[in-house]
Amino acid sequence: KGVTGVARKSFDERLITSQPHCGQKVAVEVDTHITGTLHFASGAVGTILTTFDVHYPARNQARFEVYGTKGTLLVPDPNTFGGPVRLLRPEDQERPKPGDPALLNMETNPFYGYRDMPLLFDYRDNSRALGLADMCQAIQSGREARCNYRQQHHVLDIMTSIIESSRQGRYLPLKTRYTRTAAMKNNPMHGVLDA
Repeated sequence: KGVTGVARKSFDERLITSQPHCGQKVAVEVDTHITGTLHFASGAVGTILTTFDVHYPARNQARFEVYGTKGTLLVPDPNTFGGPVRLLRPEDQERPKPGDPALLNMETNPFYGYRDMPLLFDYRDNSRALGLADMCQAIQSGREARCNYRQQHHVLDIMTSIIESSRQGRYLPLKTRYTRTAAMKNNPMHGVLDA
């Protein structure tokens, strides 16, 4: 529906730390720390933070966190193709009584009370070509691919609108709308995609 954003370039130049240009400096020409508030058509509100400008421990790297009225869902970074999906419900948050050994665990474990959820669908491993396979199946069957130009156009609209919102200092309605396509069916035969 719309977005509000704040974006900035924290450094004028950066040191390249990967090969083949390790040690060279490069001029920074784009915003490198971007925060956005997303207003969904459903009425839900989301936040996004993308940055090259902060340091954080590897164990707490990017993940999706969904906060709702019935619980919190933590989903690991999809780029790693692994990690647990965790769910915290209000009934799982009962605080241990003083002296209970669980109290120490609660204070030292950031995921105390969360339950690991079973993964319900195939393709848990590196499946970067899954979208391409779906496109091929879509062409063969005559349906629209799940990862289609409408989706990409909407994502681009969101990204550029967050930056533009920061420049203008105001909420911006999105120019595009997107209706999500049906999810893939969970086919028991690995490698066989639905039509």
